[in-house]
Amino acid sequence: MTLFQERPIKPMMAKTGESFDSNDYLFEVKWDGLRALLFLEQGRLGLQNRNLRDVTASYPEIRGVAAKINARKAVVDGEVVVLTERGIPDFGRMQTRFGHNDPRTVDLVRGTNPATYVAFDLLHLNGKDTVGNPLEERKKILREILVEGPHLAYGDHVEGEGSKFYSGRICQGPGRALGLRSKALKP
Repeated sequence: MTLFQERPIKPMMAKTGESFDSNDYLFEVKWDGLRALLFLEQGRLGLQNRNLRDVTASYPEIRGVAAKINARKAVVDGEVVVLTERGIPDFGRMQTRFGHNDPRTVDLVRGTNPATYVAFDLLHLNGKDTVGNPLEERKKILREILVEGPHLAYGDHVEGEGSKFYSGRICQGPGRALGLRSKALKP
């Protein structure tokens, strides 16, 4: 059985800690949004939040990114965010999007606070789980199958220099904090 068939899947969550440097780690931005797994199958897209709830109806603008992911079937780990005009996540504006299922209300809030899906890991691709592959490899494949544009972005990373990244000397932050992931396999 693959991850695609095992739904719902609980996403791996970040843990707090001190910044550090290590060539064994990739360092990522913390996006300040709604953690969500994206399920793509034959052009249809679904979103599942970290509480294992289907939130697809709350973010209809993200459904359109299905055509921007070059795969028949995929499970992508990422975050739904609302970005400012400068491309910085705004959690306050993101909160206006939480909990709405009524189509009229969703249309109203998405008009003022459109959402973007930031993809940062590939868990399954075209019938095969990828979580057994090194994180660097999964991110490389993810980068290759995504076409960034409105409502879809790739969550990039830096290698080794976590302290500089955290202090903002490498990444002039979209996020206000730092996410860390081992280059090795996901637990």
